[in-house]
Amino acid sequence: MIGSGVSSILVTSTAIVVERIDNVDTPNYYILAGLTAFFAFFPDLDTKSTPQKWFYRSLVVVNIMLIILRKFELCSYISTVCMIPLLDKHRGITHSFILSIIAPLLLIFFYEKLLFNVDITINNIIISYSWYYIGCVFGWWTHLVLDSRLFKI
Repeated sequence: MIGSGVSSILVTSTAIVVERIDNVDTPNYYILAGLTAFFAFFPDLDTKSTPQKWFYRSLVVVNIMLIILRKFELCSYISTVCMIPLLDKHRGITHSFILSIIAPLLLIFFYEKLLFNVDITINNIIISYSWYYIGCVFGWWTHLVLDSRLFKI
């Protein structure tokens, strides 16, 4: 829990400093801090825990909202992806370095393509979502470092 707070503060603070120095567009700080904290908890969704209970309760609310908005395809993708941590043992796939790189990219793709039906390119990811991607990966890696599993593939 401490790791998620520390990682979200570090990423958000860095984004604020870079904005002040380079005068660049930065993300919504609340979303950035929330994503970083969420991805610091994400690797432990494969075990029965309080974060797991709250995550799946939130998923039910999100799915209900998507059904009301008639976004059935997005609802099914999100539900399927969210079941992945339950398919493996604790400290299995969710504690892998490779998934920590790939999963945030898939999240950006689903967000852009399915919610807004926008053609996504690498340039779009780099320009529009780099801070969010950094926050997701940094939060995940914080968890792996605290579990001493960052470099286990």
